[in-house]
Amino acid sequence: IPGHAHADTLSFELSIGNQRVLVNSGTSEYGNGRKRLTQRKTSSHNTVEIDGQDSTQVWSSFRVANRAEIISKHVKRDDKKIELYGAHNGYKTLFGGCVHERKLTLSTNSLVISDTIKGKYKCAKSYFYFHPDLKVSIKQGLLKIDGAKLSMTCNLSNKVFSLLDSFWYPQFGIEVPNKMLEFQFENKQLDIEFKWHKG
Repeated sequence: IPGHAHADTLSFELSIGNQRVLVNSGTSEYGNGRKRLTQRKTSSHNTVEIDGQDSTQVWSSFRVANRAEIISKHVKRDDKKIELYGAHNGYKTLFGGCVHERKLTLSTNSLVISDTIKGKYKCAKSYFYFHPDLKVSIKQGLLKIDGAKLSMTCNLSNKVFSLLDSFWYPQFGIEVPNKMLEFQFENKQLDIEFKWHKG
C-alpha cells in the first residue's frame, strides 16, 4: 500500500545466523505525530540521506509523493561472494539532480557497503542502526560490535563519523534503545567494511 511507504530506498537489514545486526527503524504507531514522521524518514534507515532531504517525499500519517525509482540494478555471484547493486533517482529534484548508487559485497566473513553520489550536493550522510542486543563501542578508531555468539569490527580511520543513541521500534507501542553509526561523506564515494567472526 503506497501510503505505508517509508523513504527507505536502497536500505537493507543484516542478520548473521540467528543474530540480527543491522535493523531499520520499524513502526510503532500510525498517528499523525512526530514519532510517526521520524520513523518514515530516510535518516531512520540504513541508507544515504542527501542535503537533509528524504529520498521519497513522505508526510502526515500516510501521504507519499515523488517516489524514488530504481533506475539500475544487478546481482553478481560466484563461489566467494555476492554483489548487489542498485541506483535510484529520489534526489533528482535537488539542485544537483543527485543519483545515489549502492553496492553491497557480501562474503563469508565481511560486508562492504560502497555508496556513490552522482551530482552536486552540500551534505550527505550514511546511517547504520544496530540491533539493541548488541554492545557497540569505539576504541582507537575501531568500531566493535559484540553479541552473544558474534563479534564484528569496522575500521573508522580517515572517516568522519558519530556514534549516537537511537531507538528501534519492533512493533506497535514498543520503543527499544539502540545505537546508530552516522558517516558523513567527504567526497563522492564512501566505502564501509564490516568484518566478523562467530564465537
